[in-house]
Amino acid sequence: MNYVLDADTKGFFDNLDKSWLVKFVEHRVADPRILRLIQKWLKAGVMEDGKWSEPQTGSPQGAVISPLLANIYLHYTFDLWVNAWRKKKAQGGSEAYFVAAKDVNGDGKPDILVANHGSGTVGVLLANGNGTFQPAVTYEEGGNSPFSIAVDDVNSDGKPDLLVGNGSSTVGVLLGNGNGTFQAAEEYDSGGAGQQSVAVADVNGDGRPDVIAANFEGPGGGLGNVGVLLNNTASDTTPPVITLSATPKVLWPPNGKMVPVTVSGTITDTGSGVNVDSAAYAVKDEYGEVQPHGAITLGPGGAYSFTILLQASRLGSDLDGRRYKVTIRAKDNAGNGGSKTSVVTVPHDQRD
Repeated sequence: MNYVLDADTKGFFDNLDKSWLVKFVEHRVADPRILRLIQKWLKAGVMEDGKWSEPQTGSPQGAVISPLLANIYLHYTFDLWVNAWRKKKAQGGSEAYFVAAKDVNGDGKPDILVANHGSGTVGVLLANGNGTFQPAVTYEEGGNSPFSIAVDDVNSDGKPDLLVGNGSSTVGVLLGNGNGTFQAAEEYDSGGAGQQSVAVADVNGDGRPDVIAANFEGPGGGLGNVGVLLNNTASDTTPPVITLSATPKVLWPPNGKMVPVTVSGTITDTGSGVNVDSAAYAVKDEYGEVQPHGAITLGPGGAYSFTILLQASRLGSDLDGRRYKVTIRAKDNAGNGGSKTSVVTVPHDQRD
């Protein structure tokens, strides 16, 4: 879906074309007696301030049949037209049944996710942030004729995933890559058939999102039911493993110059993976004067290396020397945090 169609029906009752309304009714009703009655209703006119008038357009307000006639007119002039327009013009899929909004590529802008019932796909429209969207990218949703979509992180990797009620006997799960793209759908039995809706919630209090599916039919074509799929993704409670080396570890001589110190190591996590945006460093100077800090860029295998400038100076009365604490911090995609600290010293004398 690349379009949103907005229609204003203000003043509709007073302005519909009576001749076309009769033609629309004749398309379905052949009984001349019914047609004559409807024509009489349309000519009944209205009484305002004691004066009678017969409007040339519109459906008589206050008549019990007025809403029914208006709906017949809307069916032919609006519903059928929208259906034809959607199939010809709305790109990215056909017969869009459900729309969800969620930031799926981590840029802080809400994107649009569409269940395309007619084409059996899910459309993803990434937001530009100014009210417009990029062309739809479609994904096979694992079943047929999707009715609804839910968005949540179901595998605890910090990336939003798509869950699709696909109209068959399964729920499709498309794991997110974190950049607005998704992996091929995996199917899970919903306990019924013809899902009309899917929702995500932690229903058993274990901290993991579960899937609830509204099935139009139960097993074997019986009465509809609600299927609950409990999430069995292994919980990640282990923080990232951080290694750290600062070179040199001793700054000498204490001549007041700024000395480059190379900080390097690795940040890894075998569970949910490292949240790369959380990696950062900070230096705590016991004198509170030189305290650089910032983000860390991770390379292959979680490796990092950067240079900071520390001052090679200390007070003459500082017998145990000046200490700089260099700390690396990071979180994994499950929210577990870890840290590692190394100390760089400006000793009181070289023997330290």
